Formats: sequence, C-alpha cells, structure tokens
Amino acid sequence: MNARKPTDHKGTFGHVALVAGSGEKLGAGYLTALAALKVGAGLVTYYLPETSFEKFDARYSEVMCMSVPDRARKHFHPDGSNTVTEDLAKKSVLAIGPAIGTHDETRAFERDLISSANLPMVIDADGLNNLDLKQVSIKQVPAVLTPHPAEFGRLIGMKTDDVQKDRLELARKLARDSHAICVLKGYRTITALPNGGAYINPTGGPAMASAGMGDALTGAIAGFIAQGVDPAMAAVIGVYCHGLAGDLAAQ
Repeated sequence: MNARKPTDHKGTFGHVALVAGSGEKLGAGYLTALAALKVGAGLVTYYLPETSFEKFDARYSEVMCMSVPDRARKHFHPDGSNTVTEDLAKKSVLAIGPAIGTHDETRAFERDLISSANLPMVIDADGLNNLDLKQVSIKQVPAVLTPHPAEFGRLIGMKTDDVQKDRLELARKLARDSHAICVLKGYRTITALPNGGAYINPTGGPAMASAGMGDALTGAIAGFIAQGVDPAMAAVIGVYCHGLAGDLAAQ
C-alpha cells in the first residue's frame, strides 16, 4: 500500500462488497462497513435482504446500501444470489457473514454466492457457521476466515475448550487443509497461512470484550484488501491495527 498521491480519489482505494444483516439485525453490517472506511477503503456497498433494507439507517450516509430480493423472508434467499453476483464486477473484495443468520435458505444463498464470486473474500460470523470448507479449498481466489474459538470448533467438529488448548497448530492445520488464511481470534490472535506460516498478534486485550469487535475486524481486513494489500498481509495488518485501536481506546 503506497503513500497517497494528490490526484488520488475514492475510486483509487477500492470498493468493498459487504453481505450482512437479516431481519432487524443491521448493526453488525454497519460496524463492518464503517471499519472498512476507517482503514481507508474508498467505497463500501452493504447488501441487505430487501425486508431489512427498508430499515436502513440514513445516519450512515457514507455507506451505500443495496436491496437483495428475499421473498419477504427477512433473510437472504437463493433468489437474491444473482442480484449480488451481477453487481460484483467492479468490486475489489467480498465480505460476508455478519448477522446473516443460519437459515437453510441463507446457507443456499451463501453457497451460490461463494461459488460464483471471483473476488478475494473475508468470511466471518454466520458466514462461517454456514460454510462448507470444501467450497473454499477449491476456489482460486484468496479467502480469509475469521472465526472465534466457538466458530472454529464448529468448522472442524471440535469442542471450544479443545480448540483453545492447541490454538496455533489447529489454526495452521485448517489453513493448510482449506487453502485459506485463518484468523483465529482471541487473546494473541493467530493468523495462519496455507503455506504453514503463522503470525501471533501482540495487540488487543480484554477491554475489547464488547459486541461488534469481530464485525469491525472483518471490515478492517476487507478494507485493506480493497486497497490492494495482499490478503494474507491484510489479515495480519488488520488484526494488528484492530487490537492497537482497542489498546489506545482503553488507555
């Protein structure tokens, strides 16, 4: 990521496509979108089920929002996957998952979207709970998975306590097996790479134990990718800056 030139504009710094929200749960997506903008992404489009779109909060005027057909289900429906896919042509990165829920129709929507999208991806929250890891492992585009320990355990069929006992090796194994970048959140967040390498983050702490922190991390990582940072380094930098911001706020 280079220094900004006087002639640069919002189009220079990428466009994040964010698939998030369901029913009345719009807040997670707002936090993700705003974090992406805070780290320097030029634009964010927030895709919402059309029933939720009706509740869009105009106070977040810097976030563009797009309605996705949902058959009045209040969650993402397979009928809406083409709407999103067709709009991704000029986007830089796809972030998916915050507060989308785990309905079977949402799972099918996500499966269709991941199969057809040809962008780097950041998959978080319910996006992970709905995920078939085989889908990620065969993709030719980079994917960043950002589970907390419980989500990680669900991904690999292991109890949360057992995950916590062997965080580093399990994260490295998941990254190797899935060919994805794995960000295992928690104290000393681990970013594991498909080549077996791993980074342990020194920033952040218990002052960040508040709803929405994971959503903000998803936005930060996606925002760095949008600006052209390699997805692996975007994950490492995003985790570091996210934790540092928490440390500074706590002070």
